[in-house]
Amino acid sequence: GDPRLAMEDQNMGLLYGDQLMRGVIDGRFACAFWHVSGLHWYDLKAEDGPVYSGDNFPGRIGSGNGLIAYAGRTLAVTRGGYFLLPRSERRTMAELPLRRLGERRANLGKPVIADNRLYLADRQSGMVTIADISDPANPKLTEQFELPGNPARPVVHNGKLVIADGYHGLLVFDR
Repeated sequence: GDPRLAMEDQNMGLLYGDQLMRGVIDGRFACAFWHVSGLHWYDLKAEDGPVYSGDNFPGRIGSGNGLIAYAGRTLAVTRGGYFLLPRSERRTMAELPLRRLGERRANLGKPVIADNRLYLADRQSGMVTIADISDPANPKLTEQFELPGNPARPVVHNGKLVIADGYHGLLVFDR
């Protein structure tokens, strides 16, 4: 059918990039981050249609980072690592454990998870990060390497890592 407006929302900050969480939590909650006001969860199956759930985590994660649903929470990539956030989280970032992924403190990029591995690619620096998150509280950095271009969000297809790297083409890694 024809597309239709499901809901409108406005919060403090910009919303013009890839700022929506991949996946949903509990089969109904989506998350988006606004540059200033942080993460906002939306109930996609509310009785009267999609609505803001009232759940807000005010931390700023940066436009070069991203969100993905994992283990019933939102995995929010920021500051060289990630936070695992339930919708009910109200503590500040300073009060929460940041799961670091190496020494890098800058953007890590947009996340993809496959087989308990977290894949990230940062468009600005070209850095690709791969970590084992089978124990999400204690991630193990598997590898980090730099690509010559501006890598897009990674894709895992048939066990291969696929990354569109700007003018450097489509890169396929058979690991």
